[in-house]
Parts: sequence; structure tokens; C-alpha cells
Amino acid sequence: MAPVSAIQVCARCGSRWRVPPSGMQWCPRCHGVLLTPVDEHRHVPPERRGFRWTARTPGKRARVTADAEARSSSPPRYREIPRWGLVDPVAPAPGTQRDRVAELAARTPALLACAAVLYVVAAIAEFVRYGILVRNRSVLIDPTVLAVSDAAVAVSQVAALLVAVGAAAAAIAWLVRMRRRVYGDENEDDPRSTREIVLGCALPIVNLVMPAIYLLEVVRRDPWLRKAILAVWSLWVIDVVFVVAATAWRTRDSLQAMADGVALSGVVALVAATVATGVLVIVRRFEGRTASGRPRTLARWVVSSDAARDRTDEVAAA
Repeated sequence: MAPVSAIQVCARCGSRWRVPPSGMQWCPRCHGVLLTPVDEHRHVPPERRGFRWTARTPGKRARVTADAEARSSSPPRYREIPRWGLVDPVAPAPGTQRDRVAELAARTPALLACAAVLYVVAAIAEFVRYGILVRNRSVLIDPTVLAVSDAAVAVSQVAALLVAVGAAAAAIAWLVRMRRRVYGDENEDDPRSTREIVLGCALPIVNLVMPAIYLLEVVRRDPWLRKAILAVWSLWVIDVVFVVAATAWRTRDSLQAMADGVALSGVVALVAATVATGVLVIVRRFEGRTASGRPRTLARWVVSSDAARDRTDEVAAA
């Protein structure tokens, strides 16, 4: 119960009212909201008051606007929907936001398969070109054939390189999401940040080792997958060595060295196609699918009752 000397101040017109025993909520004059009761004989810090004192000329009543007097006979109401308040943003429905990283990761198998095919085409073009060079030692080759061969090599190599770069970016996105999923299934956080994974896969020389380490860290009870990762990344290192060797070999001036460089470029393209295919198989294996993309089924071996009975009879006869 409020003290006898307690008053309530109207938040609209500033009038002060004694607090009756039954309590009040609305101002009898303007129907404004009455603030929290306070004791007029006790000092209350400003931060604890629900109002602010305003000095007026002694004996002058608080002026009530005509609009307030006109509404004094009706409950308080708004003429329009209030525009103030806290912002309450509406969360978008699930699935409406585009996850570009997920979209890029989903394209990994298709890009890897396309890169493998293009590298095979590039290898064929290089070997055909090598055959033309060998043939040219004894027979003159039509310039049109040489032009077509050069164009096929250039187009296939450039296309394979561009698709391989896109496949590498998609594979990095897939690796980040796959690690998050594996650790999330175990109620753990990935100890490696996204920045660390991206840099480890993108920086030269470092990317010869780190991608395999990132994959081996999330292999769970799958010896075949562990061996496949080691084999594919060994081929990846060999392919890089071949690229360096082919680049250095092409700097020689002799015709035989140039021909050998063409053959070596074909070998590099074949190894690159093998690496792309191996990475595709690893990605499918992590997703529980075969290399063709079909769901992988586990082979379950069941002991035949007839075979077990025959074996028991043989033991008994012995």
C-alpha cells in the first residue's frame, strides 16, 4: 500500500494527484497515464523517478490542450499505427537464402569429371602432334594439318586448365563443408579455420601436402579411403614434377628436345586426368557414393547354413 503522502504525476498534463487507497492508473483530468507513486516528503534520486519536475509560475494551473480535453471522456487511443518501437526483423524462410559456397561445393563432381575428360583430350592432342612431328622427319606435312593440330593442342590445354582451376575452387569449398559436417556429427568444432584450409590448398608448394592432411584428419574407419588419398596425392606430386620438367625441357633449342617436350606434355596431361579422376572417387567415397554417383551399398557376407553343416560333418568324420 502506498504511503499517505504519496502522489502520482500524470505523464501527459503533469498534474499531481494524491494516491487513493484503491489506487489510480489514469489521470482524472486528461486520462493520461499516471506514473509510479512517490513520497513528496522524501527525496528520490532523479534516476529512480518516473518523471521530471518542471518549474511553473506559482498559482498557475497546468495547461491542458484542447485536444486532451476533447478526448477526456474517451479511453486513450492512437489515430494511426505507432511507428516507434524496437525493430523486429522477420527471419527469412529456410531455404530462401542462397548459399554460394554450398552451390560451388555441389558442382565439384561435375567439374572434376569435366577436367578429367579435357585433360584426356589434351593428352591425345599432344600425342597426335608428336606423331606428326615424327612423320615430318621423312615426309612433308600439309600446313593445314599442322594448324589444326596446333589449334587442338592450344584449345584443349587452355580449356582443361580453366576447368581445373574451377574444379580446385569447388573442391576447396567441398572440403570446408565436409570437414564441418564430419566434426558436427561428433558434436565438435573443426580445429582448423576456413582461412587456414583455403590457404593450405591454394598456396604453391604448401598445397602439395596440406590437402591430403586435411582429408586424412577426417577419415573414419575406412582403410581403403586412406590408401586412396595417399595414392592420389602421390600422383599429384609426380604431376607437378612432370610440369616443371616439361617446362624446363621446352627451353632447349634442338628439334628432338622440342619433340620430347611435346611427348612429356602429353604424359603430364594424362597424369592430371588421373589425379582429377582420383579426387572425384575420393569425393564420392566421402559422400557414400560410387564413382558414377550412385549410392554405395555395403556388402554383407552371410554364412550359409548348408556350408556350415557340411563343414561340421567333415570335422565329425575326421
